[in-house]
Amino acid sequence: MAWEPGKTCCLPTRNQRQQNSHSSSALVSRFVWKQARNTGAGDTTFGTNFVLVTEDPEQKHPAFAVDYSAKVPTASKGLGSGDVDHQLLGILSRGFTKRLYGEIDGGVYIAGVARGASTKSGLVSLVGSSGLGHDSGGDFRWTVLEEVDLGTAVQGSPTSLTSTTLLSRNLSSKWTLVGGINVGVTPYDPKFGITFGIKYSGSFRKKSL
Repeated sequence: MAWEPGKTCCLPTRNQRQQNSHSSSALVSRFVWKQARNTGAGDTTFGTNFVLVTEDPEQKHPAFAVDYSAKVPTASKGLGSGDVDHQLLGILSRGFTKRLYGEIDGGVYIAGVARGASTKSGLVSLVGSSGLGHDSGGDFRWTVLEEVDLGTAVQGSPTSLTSTTLLSRNLSSKWTLVGGINVGVTPYDPKFGITFGIKYSGSFRKKSL
């Protein structure tokens, strides 16, 4: 259901209250079981995140944030829906160690705005990530992420349940190499897919606490 697995797994740091961001896939190659492989540019996403409660390790309570994002249909044919989609989430997150991070997301996904008629569905996600390799100033060059997405049924589309595993390699502060697999759990989801690409991510107008 979510167009970008793991999108919320990069909340503002503890001393930041709000952060605007944008990301796009410069190159995507995607294979879905029993379908043709598609290669080209991906969609572009703009978003803003506002932290309402910061994480307090001493009191052992998690952070809570509100995240809004909009997807602009810049993807090549076969790599996107061709519509403007919106996503609004409440995010409960916590860092367990320097390497391990987890979050629970819940909200609404609005799809198909560009066609003049939209559909709304509920969205619940469980996300966990772990840094791999050498720790350089708190940043890991490699990250493995596991995400499970549940999308409620809407008119014309049944309930969706998918699992995504991604392995990413930070090439720089802006560019990331990403590859992974997606598995559909329900009979209505694609059974298996592989994605590989190069992603650009940036942030601006960060507000500190």
